[in-house]
Amino acid sequence: MEQLLVKTCMKMDYSEEYKTVTQFYGSDFCEPDLKTQLEVLGSMEINIHKNSLTFSDIHRHFQSMPSSQVLYLNQVASVVILVRVHSGITSACEHTVVILVRVHSDITSMFVHTVVILVRVHSDITSMCAQW
Repeated sequence: MEQLLVKTCMKMDYSEEYKTVTQFYGSDFCEPDLKTQLEVLGSMEINIHKNSLTFSDIHRHFQSMPSSQVLYLNQVASVVILVRVHSGITSACEHTVVILVRVHSDITSMFVHTVVILVRVHSDITSMCAQW
């Protein structure tokens, strides 16, 4: 989805990305409106000062637009929102996995340490019992 917007703004062919988005989201987008709004987005000068354009530039541009203009580009605005939500969810999941791996290794090392202590205690008790 991100590449759909970037390629549109850079006036590149975005037909594959468009096809992927419209097939995946189906009736969530009005395809003729999305196509027209992408053409309008492609005609806007979003990033005149850089050679490369990122999704962040497009997102910043949408944030600076008047609400009436955003309403006019509501289908494209939906794509921007979906990209933001998707990237947030993905990074949250990755962060959770990292935390779980840390917790697992902490628990594993605590378990090993506890087992070592129990073996020592058991051996001490066994040697004390042998002395009786």
